[in-house]
Amino acid sequence: MSRRWPVSTIWMTCGALCLSACASDPPPPPPSWSERAAARPAARPVAAPPRGIDAPVDRWRERLAARVPAPWTLQGIEAQVEAPPGWTRLGGDRGLVLWFEDGAQRQGFWLLPRGFDGKVYDPAQAAEVRATSDDFVLFGPRVDRPGWGATDAVVEALELK
Repeated sequence: MSRRWPVSTIWMTCGALCLSACASDPPPPPPSWSERAAARPAARPVAAPPRGIDAPVDRWRERLAARVPAPWTLQGIEAQVEAPPGWTRLGGDRGLVLWFEDGAQRQGFWLLPRGFDGKVYDPAQAAEVRATSDDFVLFGPRVDRPGWGATDAVVEALELK
């Protein structure tokens, strides 16, 4: 035979549990806006971004248009180029890419600042150094496009060596 608990014992146990739960302190209020703001870490100084080099792009555009032989023409200059093909930029400023077209072929040259720090990741595709100056390095494809023979004109127009 099983023994039943008296109803008064059950009510007494429930009451004691409820009172013990109510006897604890209420949870603390969430922190105020000023307390959260004071707890944020202080701003840390950030190094200045690289200053870069002022490139005379307009002058280069005029000189390239005048020196590159027909049928090749300067089709565009793109800025903020990370690295030439086959390279990965590790540090330093970004550069420019110069695009020349003859209607069927497209020839590109990548002009990067002297401080460009890069690493070859694909030797079969990596552009090679074609010319330099005190401020810039000119990269070109390993093999020029058929009919292209104006690399010397590009080097001269950009005042490189």
